[in-house]
Amino acid sequence: MSSAKRPPTPDDPIPTYAESSQYPPLLPPQPPSSSSSQAANTIDAPPPPYASLPPSTTPPAPTTFSLTPTTPFIHALSGPPLYHISPSLLTRTPTFRLRRLRPRDISHPDPHLLPFDRSDTLYEVSRTPGVSDEVQMRGLRRGCVQGVVWMKFGVRNWRVRHVVGRSGRGVEVLKVRRGKGTGRGEGEGEWRDKEGRVVAREVVREGVGGEVVMTVEVLPELDQVWRELVVCLWAARLWIACGEEKTAALG
Repeated sequence: MSSAKRPPTPDDPIPTYAESSQYPPLLPPQPPSSSSSQAANTIDAPPPPYASLPPSTTPPAPTTFSLTPTTPFIHALSGPPLYHISPSLLTRTPTFRLRRLRPRDISHPDPHLLPFDRSDTLYEVSRTPGVSDEVQMRGLRRGCVQGVVWMKFGVRNWRVRHVVGRSGRGVEVLKVRRGKGTGRGEGEGEWRDKEGRVVAREVVREGVGGEVVMTVEVLPELDQVWRELVVCLWAARLWIACGEEKTAALG
């Protein structure tokens, strides 16, 4: 007798992109029929139509992500939302969080009313105490970058370093150089690793009705851990930039 499937708990691993997209698994290989075996033993017989491997049904990992100032969701290009941020970019709070959406979240009747489930948080970003131009980010799941990731920001340059344990100042792993724009949150920028290789590009586009859409295009070769780290750093950078602009405007 089969037991009932237990409901997911906060300790369950976050699903992968393929699981979140609800793609069916590959079917197990079927043994060839007797007629196919006979044909294979015939010298002049042409190869069977299934001689080549079938195409994979695993979807490629998304490499382009978009976010608008008025919504708390990060979307893949022309796809459903993948990540949930809290708060939105226009809200000033001491802490910024990002979580990956589950299939049940995507099917919510009104996504804008979807509460942020903190038990699913991937990364948490907070201001460094006593420092006005730096934030620190910590991964809260097993699949996250371990240790502390620090992001120091200026008008056009942002630098990211990774500290594991009590190793001091850590190692600079990423830096962002933004192009010219109006304010810290505007303009396009490049994310480079410590070897100078471009791993992501920020692009500002115009959406429906003239709405500003921020996008980041991530290098396809990045694995999921680094891809999600860059996505969270990018979203946190926008949150900081929007907060700085709002503070300058309102005081």
